[in-house]
Amino acid sequence: MKLNRLFIISLSLICFCIKSKAQLKKIEFYQLDSAINLQLRPTIIFIHTDWCKYCLAMKQSTFNNKTVQESINRNYFFVDFNAESRDSIVFNKKIYYYQPTGINTGLHELAKVLAEQNGELVYPTLIIVNSSKNIVYKTSGFISAKQMNFILEQHLQQ
Repeated sequence: MKLNRLFIISLSLICFCIKSKAQLKKIEFYQLDSAINLQLRPTIIFIHTDWCKYCLAMKQSTFNNKTVQESINRNYFFVDFNAESRDSIVFNKKIYYYQPTGINTGLHELAKVLAEQNGELVYPTLIIVNSSKNIVYKTSGFISAKQMNFILEQHLQQ
């Protein structure tokens, strides 16, 4: 009897913790136009790959930070973009495609257009575009939660 009660309480706590965990609200590129038409907001585009350890670290730490999540969810749209995605994407009224570079490798044209700096692509890349989809901020490399909060606040004040 005690064991059953303990089990039920434990299960309830686990469900509550899982349910109450904040999550980053993500949208896809195809949803961006209608989202901006409903509410003018800047958009954060997080460009990454599956094999990038710094990208994974940002997903696990920076984007799991409660303050970062709340700020992004309240003030921005967020697009999580895999630079090796094979989907066709419409952005700024132009269609971008995946470009194979080998047997099982390739790069999405849009990742190159957005993230390339001085002829190089560095992952992760964080881009902020305004509601007209013009790039207003771009940086590459790992960004901590503290740095991200600073960036988010700076761009809200502009």
